[in-house]
Amino acid sequence: MNLSGDTLQTFTKTILDVYETFVNLPETPELDCFINIYFDLYEIARRQLEQELKGIKTAEKADKIYKKISDDINTRQKQFVSETQSGKNKYYLNKWNGVVVKELNIDNMKIFGVLP
Repeated sequence: MNLSGDTLQTFTKTILDVYETFVNLPETPELDCFINIYFDLYEIARRQLEQELKGIKTAEKADKIYKKISDDINTRQKQFVSETQSGKNKYYLNKWNGVVVKELNIDNMKIFGVLP
């Protein structure tokens, strides 16, 4: 955030720390699909954050919005991981893929050749 007078500029990025992030599972199309959906859900939240920050004039309000969306996506990700079982549960993988298709127009199941 950059605050200048009565103007608040915000910039958002989703960052993957490749030194701290890993998956110790056999690579399968289902796992690749799961991983892509996982990060696409963060991208959806980032875009939501950008939308909600438009017109915000104070750092305090922007911080409050950020914290709420951050808490929401963390809860959502826990549900996603639990339901999909790292891509093993195709019913729920398809459900979450539908969220990504709707929001980002990316069909990870089609890309990775995973049938529901």
